[in-house]
Amino acid sequence: MENYLSANLSNLTNNASNVIDGTGNGDDNGGDNTDDPDPEPEVCETPQSSTVEELSESSVLIDWTDIPSRIRYRKVGTRRWTAKNSTTSERTITGLDSDVVYEYQLRTRCPGGWTRFGAKQTFTIQSGTDDDGDSGNIGFYTLKITLDDYVSQMTWFIFDENYSTIYSGGPYQDGQAGKVITESIDLVASCYELELQDAYGDGICCDYGDGSAEIPNANGQQVVELDGQFGTFHYVGFCVDGNGLRVKICKRDSKKKNLRKK
Repeated sequence: MENYLSANLSNLTNNASNVIDGTGNGDDNGGDNTDDPDPEPEVCETPQSSTVEELSESSVLIDWTDIPSRIRYRKVGTRRWTAKNSTTSERTITGLDSDVVYEYQLRTRCPGGWTRFGAKQTFTIQSGTDDDGDSGNIGFYTLKITLDDYVSQMTWFIFDENYSTIYSGGPYQDGQAGKVITESIDLVASCYELELQDAYGDGICCDYGDGSAEIPNANGQQVVELDGQFGTFHYVGFCVDGNGLRVKICKRDSKKKNLRKK
């Protein structure tokens, strides 16, 4: 009987050790069989920020942030897109026509597939100027700003080539979605930058209205245009000469995440 009790006591002791460490190997550290926490998933989003640099009267260089990516472009008002893939963060597009507004969109290749295409952005290549059209007083243009409901956080600026402010406006009173503010701007032959800024970080489109900004050319064509889809800033660099307006570069940041509803 004494031997029987001793043997059973020994078995109970061993089993208790196995229950405590959960492995059956008597290791006080638990056998290190607990899986490490899953790593944070890699963020993969549609490219939001891009720039356009005019290379010639028939080509541009478009630069963005995420790779690999796909860009598609077309003339505004047409239906058929031309698509190009890129394994770098830029793509040169050739064979373009001057004095025509093009629109383009970007998307990113993620581990789970392609993202949706991002917001449409535009650019124009303007033909060269003649001898009489590259200096002097060019004249007046009209800046048109369409408001959304929360423009008490929005301001706009036009900078000259020395980055000095020559025109500015805002903030405006909230609750005026769809209202168009017009400003007459006198521009000489030079290069400028039009910039929208939003302190809240959600731009002026499209949760609370379709805000935007534009400067039409003399024939009414929307050459300089900001669609309002950005975070804290969206700017377009453009030049003025005897033939009108031409866009040199365009850049925006992304809408901030986890913003509270207004």
